[in-house]
Amino acid sequence: MREMVMSGKDLSRVTVKDMVKNREVFYSVSLDDTVKEAASTLKRLHIRATGVLEGKKLVGVFSHYDVSTKVVTEGKDPNATKVKDVMTPDVIKVNLHNTFSECLEIFGQHNISHLVVEDKDGNYYGVVSQKDMQDKMLENLKNMLEITQQYAFGPYPSGKD
Repeated sequence: MREMVMSGKDLSRVTVKDMVKNREVFYSVSLDDTVKEAASTLKRLHIRATGVLEGKKLVGVFSHYDVSTKVVTEGKDPNATKVKDVMTPDVIKVNLHNTFSECLEIFGQHNISHLVVEDKDGNYYGVVSQKDMQDKMLENLKNMLEITQQYAFGPYPSGKD
């Protein structure tokens, strides 16, 4: 039983790296993309925010929220408006070693839904969302339920030979 419990990571030991380790590509848009192009990228990838890069340097975040509050509600043309004109330049970042709990705290303190991730050298490493956190929490709850069920009901012989 102890081995079963120890084989899973409880949320207090989950890091940002654990949440992004299976990602093969870290998506981004560029400053000079139009809002239409960038919004199409978000839609195609089924994501709600991504980093904005100038070359390899992170300069902001572009999200569906930027589209709705800075383009649609202000009557701007998404075909003519550039990402650099509506992105969020003040980026809140975490690194690969930040914990699940630290990320939750940052989300709450800043009332945001996405955190930019940097590697140890300060390079852009994608975005972690509240949805990513919810998915990790759900995965953890399912693992805990399975462990509890195995503990409570055990692997009893079925009686079949």
